[in-house]
Amino acid sequence: MKRVIILVLTLGGLLITSIGTIQSNAQEPAKNNTYYASSKIAISNIAKQNILNIAQASELAQISANKAKQEEIDRIAVERGYTSKQAKIASDKSQQKAAGVENVNRAKIESAILATVGRDQTITEAKLSTYLSSSANISSVLNKAVVLHGGNASNTCVYFSSQAMREIGVAVPVSTCNTRQYLSYLRAHAWISSGNIEDLALGSICFTTNGWDGYPTHTFVFMGWVTAGDYSLAYVADNQGNSVHVRNMGATDATDAFAFFMRTPPILAPTPATVAQTLYGVTTSSTSVRTGAHVNYSVYATMPAGYKMAITGVAGTFYRVTYNNKTGYVSNSDVTLITLEPTPVTVALNLYGVTTSSTSVRTGAHVNYSVYATMPAGYKMAITGVAGTFYRVTYNNKTGYVSSSTVILTAKPVVVTPVKVISVSLNKTTDTLIAGDTDNLTSTITPNNAVNKGVTWKSSDASIATVDNTGKITAVSAGTATITVTTIDGSKTATCIYKINNSIDNNTIITSKFTDPNFKTQVYSLIGKSSSDPILYSDVKNITTLSLNMLNISNLSGIEYFTGLITLGCFGNQLTTLDLSKNTALTYLNCSYNNLTSLYCNKKLVLSGYVSYRPQYTDLTHTRTVDNLVITIK
Repeated sequence: MKRVIILVLTLGGLLITSIGTIQSNAQEPAKNNTYYASSKIAISNIAKQNILNIAQASELAQISANKAKQEEIDRIAVERGYTSKQAKIASDKSQQKAAGVENVNRAKIESAILATVGRDQTITEAKLSTYLSSSANISSVLNKAVVLHGGNASNTCVYFSSQAMREIGVAVPVSTCNTRQYLSYLRAHAWISSGNIEDLALGSICFTTNGWDGYPTHTFVFMGWVTAGDYSLAYVADNQGNSVHVRNMGATDATDAFAFFMRTPPILAPTPATVAQTLYGVTTSSTSVRTGAHVNYSVYATMPAGYKMAITGVAGTFYRVTYNNKTGYVSNSDVTLITLEPTPVTVALNLYGVTTSSTSVRTGAHVNYSVYATMPAGYKMAITGVAGTFYRVTYNNKTGYVSSSTVILTAKPVVVTPVKVISVSLNKTTDTLIAGDTDNLTSTITPNNAVNKGVTWKSSDASIATVDNTGKITAVSAGTATITVTTIDGSKTATCIYKINNSIDNNTIITSKFTDPNFKTQVYSLIGKSSSDPILYSDVKNITTLSLNMLNISNLSGIEYFTGLITLGCFGNQLTTLDLSKNTALTYLNCSYNNLTSLYCNKKLVLSGYVSYRPQYTDLTHTRTVDNLVITIK
């Protein structure tokens, strides 16, 4: 009798539970006395579904991992012609070591990660290794891999690796199920391969030697070396463990040898470009325009054959040009140098014109020069020079050139009438603050091209709320104050009414505190409200866990109202400053892979993440700097 873990795939995600016990069929030795592990984990409908807890997920993942380990041992015994029966994978650690794979404790793994960190790691490798450093994440991915394989726990290494990629945002097709398809996807997306084992970086996707079908027999994610400088034993994440574990990188009775690894192309150092003086060219065929001077840089446009260009620099075998209003690089093998001198400009005296249609304003007197603006039809102008078929003009405070074919000459100068202000508006009309808080109002002038956009600010009661000449509001005491902005041109006004409370209560509206749109969207989703509804203090004060990872958030303004917050994950965003000093219940934080320069926190907080984000609060006094991150304890 054995306990069976049941997988159920629902619209809400992966639900897993355990039921009863059933009789297990005995396993029989196959050819060459080789054991073949049962290939299926039971899948059935159940009346009541419960979300799997961490312990159950780990247990289920270990069952699948043991089957995957045994599968590789059995296959190697058959393929290499061994006649002795291979030992089955057992639960005790000594037998797992004999099979060439062992689970290892977290401290050893973190030591290996720290020793390998920074070894030319790409962004995708960094995200993948960070995600798979969590045993819970590995168990989750392994369980999903088995479901993707229809409940079959065998041959799930590609399901595991591709699912982990999808978890970090890489859109590997869900149908990817073998190494041939996996490699085809990676190569089609410009991933590069290397067989140099010393170049492995955390998160590199590794492949073993080819099997009978000419493709690798196994794939795994490299997570560090067991011993620095020794390339025989590595920490890896794959379908053979419910956490990061050890794998022999050579050929053993339990493992096929490492063959090569795949990674996204590293960002290349720019090729120095020398300035080209009076150099011009024409394309001999359609050619790719790249963002850098190397074939590994991305193509942002295709330049047609016969296109004439000014060459602004030379970088190795590439010419630097301007195309589609953007600096680009084209191969010199697709360009023939020509003589193209700038058209001389003669000065035009008392010459004026009006456009017959919208026309491009260029930086030079030729269609190959870039367009920096579009002049509307009926625009009157003073013409300051003539250059071939182009008129020199001043537009948007800049010298430009327009085609003479879109301009009719006029006899008298243009009289320019200053554009007047029509109205002014503010970014909000009401708000609620707590005494001591600050806020910022932003004014918008209509029309946008009004000549005089100056404004003044005034508070109806400075004892309740004050405003400075930039629109910054400071709440002073309880009451209501009206802030008015007035335009200098035309005295147009707009107002915002502020209600000031001495302390916060459940009905205090805090919507305006969430200034980052991505953070605000996540909050609305979390509290189950529409974006048109107000966010109240009572909506967020009792939330204990926030997962804001990889949401492109630039600031967490408003986080101070999550006064019951215990756990916060915000890695992989664009944060530079993080103030958690008012989150006094917070005890766990993962803020890795941001651009943090300052962090404010309470004395209970224990940080989680990479090197400069792991100081323990007991080691900190008041202020401490760790790898350019200033940590202040309040």
